Amino acid sequence: MNREARAWVWGSTPVGCLARSLIMIFIPIVVGLWGLDQYLHWQAAQRAQGQPQSPALAHPVVSINVDLGSPLLALGLVVVLVLVAVLGRRWAPQQLQHRLYRGLQILGGILALLQPGLLLGAAITAVICRERPRAFRFLVRGCAAIPATLMLAFGAWCWGWSVLVLTGRVSIGQALTAGLVEILLGGFWLRLFVDLTSTAEAEMKIAKLGKRMQSRFERAAGAKPIHPPFWQRTRRHPEGSIDLGVDRVRDRGLRVPIASLRRHATLVGVTASGKTVTIARIIDGVLSQPLPWAVIVVDCKGGELQDTAEDLARVHDVPFQEVNPGRLGSLRYNITQLGSPAEIADKLTAAFPSTPEAGIYRDTSYHALVHAAAAHLSVTGKVELEELEAALDQSSLNQLAGQVRELAPDTHAALLGIAGRMSNPRHTASSAISGMASRLGALRAGRFADVLHGEGPALDVIKAASEPGVTYISLPALASSADLRMMGRVLLSDLKLLAHHRLDPENRPRPCLIVLDEFSALDDPENVRDLLRQSREPELPCLTASQSLPEPGGCRNELLQAGLQIFLKCLPADAEEFAMLAGTVVGRSLVHQIDLFPTRSQSAGTAESERFRCHPRWFRLFANPGLCGVRFDRPGELPTVTIAQVYQNQPDTTLAGRAWCWLTERFDGSRRGPDARRAAGSGQPTAEPAWQAGTGDEAEGAESGTSRNGDGPRVTLAPEGAE
Repeated sequence: MNREARAWVWGSTPVGCLARSLIMIFIPIVVGLWGLDQYLHWQAAQRAQGQPQSPALAHPVVSINVDLGSPLLALGLVVVLVLVAVLGRRWAPQQLQHRLYRGLQILGGILALLQPGLLLGAAITAVICRERPRAFRFLVRGCAAIPATLMLAFGAWCWGWSVLVLTGRVSIGQALTAGLVEILLGGFWLRLFVDLTSTAEAEMKIAKLGKRMQSRFERAAGAKPIHPPFWQRTRRHPEGSIDLGVDRVRDRGLRVPIASLRRHATLVGVTASGKTVTIARIIDGVLSQPLPWAVIVVDCKGGELQDTAEDLARVHDVPFQEVNPGRLGSLRYNITQLGSPAEIADKLTAAFPSTPEAGIYRDTSYHALVHAAAAHLSVTGKVELEELEAALDQSSLNQLAGQVRELAPDTHAALLGIAGRMSNPRHTASSAISGMASRLGALRAGRFADVLHGEGPALDVIKAASEPGVTYISLPALASSADLRMMGRVLLSDLKLLAHHRLDPENRPRPCLIVLDEFSALDDPENVRDLLRQSREPELPCLTASQSLPEPGGCRNELLQAGLQIFLKCLPADAEEFAMLAGTVVGRSLVHQIDLFPTRSQSAGTAESERFRCHPRWFRLFANPGLCGVRFDRPGELPTVTIAQVYQNQPDTTLAGRAWCWLTERFDGSRRGPDARRAAGSGQPTAEPAWQAGTGDEAEGAESGTSRNGDGPRVTLAPEGAE
């Protein structure tokens, strides 16, 4: 037993390494100080022999006298420096930390010139820790900080002591104590310039750091409430950013830069996962900017987003207008308000599905619509949908041709030719143009008849995108799928024409956010893809929201290239897609080995491993609405990936109110204690929705082929208890 205790004290343990470090450093220094003091007393005694007795001659010329100075002031300065360093590492940006580190290196070089003892201590540390720090590794990491800090606090370190001792302004004892402090701090000084840890310790440190970061992500994915500091609990959006919610990994507010939103935003989440709340938070952010944005909301399900949009317009005191079939006060929607005759014809023919075999019918209808629209523009200066429908008839085409005989001779000739071909019932033109007239009539007679040819003013899309305000366009879920798709295709075509109009900088006085909620109901991924490609340059970013990502092809790649990606609780395939977007981490993982025979011993090693930064399992099991994975990037920086809780739009509170909420939460958490967590998963009701994330992802990673544990080189550390 005594041998085991002695082996534990003097073995490969922190206590043993510290004991050996103290013996190897302090014994030579103490012996040297004692010997110097004895030599000084002996020299004074030799001078006193044969001379009259004098009290002054009985003592050495240079005495060892340590001045305590102002210990409280010195301790206070040390504490302040430590706090500044901790706060800098916690809150300062990475670039500022790099500059501070360079400044510390320059300051360390100046100190080495004034305090040569630092170089001596650094040399001793470098010699002993040349390959693998054994006795001195714990000393270098902090064991020497306590005695060195105490000596500094008691005023032992005089600035420029090596110069002062030569001029006789400092006692030899104080100078020796200052030299001892410098030797102790030499190892810390060396850490400013080189990394003294061995390969094994460095890999172990990296493995533990990765494990801690993984545990933070697992905690963030759970149901436990996580709040930022009370001074960050503002609901105001700073200039150039959107205060989206709480960064649950870093325990602070999450601010998304507007620059990321300008490259579109993708929102994915199943039903009741918090998509409407997230959309409202982003709209609130763009309306809160110094130059408020314009917002156009296209709701493809006709749900509660209308009330949310109206409330946001009222809160920010901006105009609100809507195109909502069956709702009192709704604006009309003029399909033909944007574009030339060719663009109007293309918009109307593309609104109806067709097969490649029916391409001849589509081209024939397009030809007739182009000339009919051009004729109406020449006669009345405008084009109406009902006029186009009425013009797709043989007699109407002849009549329209007569009206433009003098105004547009080319259009007159084209209309006469189309009418002549329609005179033959077996001709393709007759059936194609008659079919287009029937389709336009079906569109005007469907669910959107009130907004297509009703009474009242029509929506000016260009004005809505140029002035601050909220425009809500409803495509109600009660409409038939055919009507919904036709109207949706027309809207997408108008938005593409709007993007083309805003290419001129004079036509885009402010950015305009387009929200496409449940866009997959339109069943037109090609048009959505074209809109996403064309709308970034004219400052027309799109926020697309759906319950799942579309199938490969269509607009899937454009959605995954968005500057802001928010994945709420989603399907397994979408969770894996976000995990791949978040990326993997190639690092070191701990490998433990336990031998029970013939003697019990343990050993640890590290192996290269690759794991998801955000595991797909977490996104499938998000417990609270609004809990999401967020990925965004700024130009010139690496993407930011985290797990966040989206804020609801609520009035901002004062600093005192936020502090009171923080104290209340801490009191409630301490009062609940572990019982609430113990009740989670046991069927008992809890105050908060409880869900505990599982342990690491190595098991699933091995099955999915994303883990490579054991493939890389291993570094085996010494077993515990070995002498």
